[in-house]
Amino acid sequence: MRSYVLRYSSSPATFPSVPDGTYHGCVQGEDTAGQKSAWVSTVSSIVVDATAPTVARVTSSTANGAYKVGGIISLAVEFSEAIIVTNSSDLSLVLETGAVDHSATFVSTSGTSISLSYTVVAGDTTALLEAKDTASLLVGGTGAIRDAAGNNATRTLPLTGPNALIPGATCSGSTLLDYTQNGKEYLMFVYTQNALNGILEFKVSP
Repeated sequence: MRSYVLRYSSSPATFPSVPDGTYHGCVQGEDTAGQKSAWVSTVSSIVVDATAPTVARVTSSTANGAYKVGGIISLAVEFSEAIIVTNSSDLSLVLETGAVDHSATFVSTSGTSISLSYTVVAGDTTALLEAKDTASLLVGGTGAIRDAAGNNATRTLPLTGPNALIPGATCSGSTLLDYTQNGKEYLMFVYTQNALNGILEFKVSP
C-alpha cells in the first residue's frame, strides 16, 4: 500500500504526482501541544489514471477471400483499455486499397473495441488488406477517442509484428472487381503471380 503525507494548516492541499491507482484521502489533526487525533479516511476512493489507451491490434471478422464491388469488410480496432468515442462521424480508418486509398467508416463502439465497415469500390486491388500506415486511424473535426478518465487515446497503429495484419480480410491470390465505363459493364480479374512477380489483368465485356 502506498502512502503520501502532506502537512498543511489549512485546505486545500495539493498532492504530488502519484502513480496510477486507487487511493483514499486520510486526515489527522494535531494541536499546538502535539496531540494527534485518529486518522479519518474518506468513504469514497480517488482513482488516479494518467495512462492513455493505445491500439493493441486491427482485426476483421470477414472471411478470407476475394470481394467484388459492393462487398462489405467488417473491421475492428482494439485498444488496451475501454474507450469512449465522441462525434463518431468524424472517425475513419484509411486502408491500403490500391492506386487510390479509401477509408473504413465508424459503425459502433463497445468496451475496448471500435467497429468499422468498408465497402469495396471499383478500382480496389490488394492482395492483403491492411491499414495504410501507422497514422491511419483518424478522428478529424471534433471527434475524440478517450478513456473514462478523459485521457486521449494514442492512435498509432501496430504495423509490424503479429498484430499488423487484418486477418480475415485478405484477398488471397486474386481479386475480382466489376465496373462500368463508357456505358459498358466490365469484369476485371486481377491475379497476382508471386513466382513471376507481376500482375496479370483480364477484362471481359459481357
